[in-house]
Amino acid sequence: MRARAGGALLVLLLALPGCGGGKSSGVTNPPVSGNTHTESEPNDATPQLLGTLASTDFVIGGTATSATDVDLYRLTLPSISNIHVTLAWSGSADLGVALLDTTLALFHQQDGAGNPEQMTHSNFPAGEWVLRVNSHTAAATAYTLTIGKH
Repeated sequence: MRARAGGALLVLLLALPGCGGGKSSGVTNPPVSGNTHTESEPNDATPQLLGTLASTDFVIGGTATSATDVDLYRLTLPSISNIHVTLAWSGSADLGVALLDTTLALFHQQDGAGNPEQMTHSNFPAGEWVLRVNSHTAAATAYTLTIGKH
């Protein structure tokens, strides 16, 4: 439940004017602290390295800049784990999230009409994994991606 509560807090921060670092597109991202990351471009073809997922969730503030933008994030699971992924944003945009192996082959995709998009996996294999955030919306959209063990 910690991942959901933290994600909800950061989503609220996205809606407050002046919070976070922001980008030239005028979209505001959440502040960075602890195990929180800010998207670092370019990450469309080469995933941004997050590190090893331990007991503290990874929380990433990013921006989908267009309907063709793809953001990739790479993480390591040191052992078999139960994981939960949440992608949340504000506004009427349509974003999706997918879990890929290191060759970028699709393992699981969550790309419905809902916000947030969520996926949970029990006994997920140890190793290197990639998360992909994609957009179906032309306008820039700030998002929060939370990855944690449950």
